Amino acid sequence: MHALLNEHKRPDETYRQYAFRLINIADALPGGVDVHSNAAQALLTFVNRAYPENAKFLRTIANLQTDKPIEELHRMTREISMLVGSDGQRKSGQGRRASSAPLPKQHPTGDDSKQPGGAAMMATIERK
Repeated sequence: MHALLNEHKRPDETYRQYAFRLINIADALPGGVDVHSNAAQALLTFVNRAYPENAKFLRTIANLQTDKPIEELHRMTREISMLVGSDGQRKSGQGRRASSAPLPKQHPTGDDSKQPGGAAMMATIERK
């Protein structure tokens, strides 16, 4: 049960993959997901850890007292995806940056072919 409580979502997995991983962990516990408390703990862990910034809101829309926690877990994967407009998977090359961190500066190189709107834009205009 302790492993389930502390299981975080990995940056490279979708919300759905995270939910299935929690279900697999709960199923490995004595009694599996047929034991209501195991399945309910998977649901609660998902709500609290899938998107921590929205955990409080997710707790308000999740039916944590349901008799069918696995079905509710699947519903919550759809809800969170719609809420954040993403499947939750960080694309490769997407690093974490503090929201207050400055954006990287772009320095002009003098080569129009590498600048947006440079030679490529000219080629488009000339074709019209």
